[in-house]
Amino acid sequence: MARALRLARAHRGRTHPNPTVGAVVVREGSVIAAAAHLCCGGPHAEARALERAGPAARGATLYVTLEPCRHHGRTPPCTDAIIRAGIKRVVALTRDPNPSACGGADALRRAGLAVDFRCGTRQAVLAARLNAPFFKYATTGLPFVTAKHALSAEGVMSVPGKSVWFTGPEARKDAHRIRSAVDAVVVGTGTVLADDPLLDTRLLAKRRDPVKIIFDTRLRTPPTAKLLRSGRTIIVHGSSATAERRRKLEGRGTELFEVTAIPGGLDVRSALLKIASIGLIHLLLEAGPRLQSSFMDAGLVDEIVEYRTPRRCPSGLKPLHFSKTRPGLKKLSTRRLGRDIKYVYAVNPAGGGLVHPWEEKVLCLPE
Repeated sequence: MARALRLARAHRGRTHPNPTVGAVVVREGSVIAAAAHLCCGGPHAEARALERAGPAARGATLYVTLEPCRHHGRTPPCTDAIIRAGIKRVVALTRDPNPSACGGADALRRAGLAVDFRCGTRQAVLAARLNAPFFKYATTGLPFVTAKHALSAEGVMSVPGKSVWFTGPEARKDAHRIRSAVDAVVVGTGTVLADDPLLDTRLLAKRRDPVKIIFDTRLRTPPTAKLLRSGRTIIVHGSSATAERRRKLEGRGTELFEVTAIPGGLDVRSALLKIASIGLIHLLLEAGPRLQSSFMDAGLVDEIVEYRTPRRCPSGLKPLHFSKTRPGLKKLSTRRLGRDIKYVYAVNPAGGGLVHPWEEKVLCLPE
């Protein structure tokens, strides 16, 4: 199972909106074949592993990080392939909460296979966190949101009207790794106007640039902005945006999503439902304090990645400067990156040993 989990982790962020899955076929204590799901629309991990195993799969055990699917989508049901291959036992780490795909374990049992779940193990928790975007979308229709920011020694995130860098090269490269694993990076108009960012992964040897999403109520983003030069860009705006501004931005290949405007900005929940519906289910929120506060007040932030630096900057705004709420946080990890320290927090943890509300459906259902 450890090998299946490593295979799944190696393809994190490459399969959305599908989950990341690893599968290993074992016979008499020896690994016959192993595979991962590589991309949305391609064969699932179970099917690839069974194809590699061939006739040797008959009577073997299949270890898989997620309950095999039983529905026919872009690919045939994995349960059918498992039954045809003659597998005698399936061991899975997590259950599939997707209403259209769940129930694979029951289908396999009806066919006479033994099916076991290791839902209470540390490996199961790791598999659940690995597929957090998929599980959240499957249970809520919303994307998983990771809010990222860097803070000065005094806890300042930004200085109005200025572009400031707090982190060192190690932390900046780590941030690019995070970008490469998400579906889209989200910023507000203020960030675009103040920093003119690229929002790419240029610091990595193997680049995978995410989609760029700008929350811009009145379409103030300049058509000359650097992030419009390449890749896919979506601008979420309100009805007050002029036809002229729409025309200029669409002329640069930008996609425009109009959503309802509410006091103080845009209806971010409606925007995220629309964004998730097109397959973007893991968002990295790199916005300033105002948009970060809007997301937090709407209960849409699942995780915070925070880089604490020794650089001094006593005057400025903190991440939730405009927020009306103060979320509960659970520290998940700490890591030193050069002179900086990276903290990862779960936002408003579910309690009872769980981090996210959907984990109960994935990890804790009774056999």
